[in-house]
Amino acid sequence: MRARFPAVLAAIALLSTACQSAASPSPQASSAPASSAPASSAPASAPPSAPPESVAPPSDDAKTVLRFARISDFLPSIHPVDLGTGNQELMADIVFSTLVDVDSDEVTILPDLATEWTASEDATTYTFNLNPAAVWSDGEPVTVDDVIFTIAWSAQNPTAFKQIPVDMWVNVKGGAGVVGTTNVPEGLKKIDDHTIEITLERPDATFLRRIAGAVYYILPEHKLKDLTAEEALTCAFCLGTAGETIGSGPFDFSESISAGGATFTAKKDYWKGKDSEIDELVYKIQESNVSVAQLAAGELDLVIRVPPAEGEGLANVPGLKQLNVPGVGIFNINFNNNNTDKLLRQAVAYAINRPETIEQVLGGLATLNYTIPPGFKVYDDINKYDFDPEKAKELLGQSTWDPNKTFRLALLAEDPNFTVTAPALQQYLEAIGLKVELTALPTAPYSDLIQKTNDFEAFLSFGGSEGVGWYQSAIYYDCAGLGSSQLKLSEDRGECIYTEQFEAAAAATGDAQDEILHQLALDLNDNLPEIYLWQPNYLHVYTERLGGGFTIYPNERESFQKILDWTYAP
Repeated sequence: MRARFPAVLAAIALLSTACQSAASPSPQASSAPASSAPASSAPASAPPSAPPESVAPPSDDAKTVLRFARISDFLPSIHPVDLGTGNQELMADIVFSTLVDVDSDEVTILPDLATEWTASEDATTYTFNLNPAAVWSDGEPVTVDDVIFTIAWSAQNPTAFKQIPVDMWVNVKGGAGVVGTTNVPEGLKKIDDHTIEITLERPDATFLRRIAGAVYYILPEHKLKDLTAEEALTCAFCLGTAGETIGSGPFDFSESISAGGATFTAKKDYWKGKDSEIDELVYKIQESNVSVAQLAAGELDLVIRVPPAEGEGLANVPGLKQLNVPGVGIFNINFNNNNTDKLLRQAVAYAINRPETIEQVLGGLATLNYTIPPGFKVYDDINKYDFDPEKAKELLGQSTWDPNKTFRLALLAEDPNFTVTAPALQQYLEAIGLKVELTALPTAPYSDLIQKTNDFEAFLSFGGSEGVGWYQSAIYYDCAGLGSSQLKLSEDRGECIYTEQFEAAAAATGDAQDEILHQLALDLNDNLPEIYLWQPNYLHVYTERLGGGFTIYPNERESFQKILDWTYAP
């Protein structure tokens, strides 16, 4: 499901005046995106923090507890091989660390385990200096050996990653040659215990930004060195077990992950030189109506992705604030490459009145997409597939589709974004002559249907972070992933073209990169392996007692990266 499916949200709630255009997804002014050019060869750094002062632990009466929920789906595991939902990523961000982080503008690279980094001009060699103060939960130091272990294990076991691929680690020089072995890729060079040089197989100017995301957490070699790919789905460490799952992040599990959530306790004398002002995090996984009721009753302090219909009622609850944040995820239609042809897909694109749906079904609280991923420019020669039912009927008649067949459209059950939107889509498609059957399924059977069978024509997906930049869409067009039915092929279905185009764009900069992306956008726009309909906007509701550096990122799954800056007034 690769983070954006089975679809994953329950919130389209941002004032329309705050919506971003699909051509410009970043909500704030910022430095140039990490994808536009290789990182400067000059060090980007933040000095290691001073050693922390000893602080007496708070009494039970003084303990600060933050209770929160994120309304979405969830898989009860924490190892990167099974990370695929935002709830998992939020948990992982407070337990583990990456080499670098990303700021709330989604483009500025910040230190995490690494305090300094440099990149070669051709974007093939990256050098990282680790913070020598960094330690694991058990007191063992974090060293370059842990970085090498993490990258090498990923390259050795690339198919172990069931949800989100580790493309950046696989792209390390020699990575393809170590699959199925215990060898270390030649592109990993240990300079000393806290300095590593990483050489890539091919240039990639997006490398720094992408390793700040999910699945690129650095893991402890001394804890996992003998782990097999099969064990990574079931081991105690991998399932988020209190006392077993250790990390270098600011919190540890104090209650293991379960279907209902998990509990975390802040570390004392944390190696970054600053302890969290919040002593305990209680993370609840539950139905949206339960979370909203608990929020209104003062039993929760923060709910991420509140259903939009609840915003007005919660606005009248004393002590609560609302935060409207432009989302970087998408709502789209994906097609089965065995059961659809290009003319049918184009007919579907013309059949749907996207502006009308956004206005009448979503209350105007979403940003229109023009069928291509939102991280791409909307080039002048892009076909926007404006609503044209007559054109849709004409194309449907020219397609190979049998009008007597049923067009099976799968969706995730019990998620309001699907259950509210799907009937409108069904009505548009039936108006051009398709017999549409909606198949609403829970998470597990939904995933099995779209990844393991051909028993559908299309499915709805939701989530992801493709609005961050064009490179965030690359994993969805990787021919190796997402099941045999996912359409990633050229028009004649004989050539997997998109992977190479994305790789070529990542290796280029400036006008050369734009030329590649322009052609890629045209190919996607014509072939329509997916139809990007709109970008939702998210409503987050929280207690006024939260303050300091508290904010929710546009890619809200990354928001806990700055939890050390949050304050919480009793």
